Amino acid sequence: MYVLASQHVLANILIDTSLTFPEKITLSRCRCFQSEDTQRKELRNNHCGFSRQTEMYSKVTKVSEWQDGRVCIKGWTSFCTKNKIKENDVCICEILSGKDQIVRTIQVHVLGARNG
Repeated sequence: MYVLASQHVLANILIDTSLTFPEKITLSRCRCFQSEDTQRKELRNNHCGFSRQTEMYSKVTKVSEWQDGRVCIKGWTSFCTKNKIKENDVCICEILSGKDQIVRTIQVHVLGARNG
C-alpha cells in the first residue's frame, strides 16, 4: 500500500461555499481524452492524456464526518490502484455538486508525476 502526497484546502473555502457531503459519493477519473478537452491552460499543458480504449474506473465510496467537522472520504487506495494513479502523480480533485450544493462526485484530474 502507498500513501499519496496531499495538500489541504483551507477550511474556510469549503465553509464559505456551504457544501454538503452525503453518506456516499462517487470518485471518478476525468475523461479528458485530449489536451483540448481541458479548458484551463495550466491543466491542459500538464494533463495526462490517455486513449479512448483506456479503461477507467469510478468508485462509489463512503463519507464520514469526524467529531471536529472534517470530512473523510474512504476508498482512495483502491480507486488509485484501479486507475493506475502512482505515488508521485499530482492530482486535482474537482468537486461537482448540483444547485442544492450537495457533493455528488469528485472528479480526479491526473497531471502526472511532479518533478523533484
